[in-house]
Amino acid sequence: MEQRIEKQWSAKKDAFVRWSDGLISKAEYKNICAEKQREIQRLRGEIDRLGNVTVGHREDESYPQRADTKELTRDILDTLVQSVHVFDNGHVEIEWKSYAAAEDI
Repeated sequence: MEQRIEKQWSAKKDAFVRWSDGLISKAEYKNICAEKQREIQRLRGEIDRLGNVTVGHREDESYPQRADTKELTRDILDTLVQSVHVFDNGHVEIEWKSYAAAEDI
């Protein structure tokens, strides 16, 4: 996500260079900047939302034992999650390491 935000900033900088070189109008420059800023805000919102993900726990020796777990910790993440895919439209897909792990959350 941070890389995507950096790409948006880079696109804003490129638009400024194009505007200062006379390749695009001021209106086009402002439109590009507004669009990129909206995307940056959306991505930051996704980062915040993912930072607030919580999971339950299960009583099983093969999973991290955290009776008081209220947040997704790195230990739990490494144990249960294979990968997380975040799409441009805000859709999030989690690929679990095993189906049994996903069933209990």
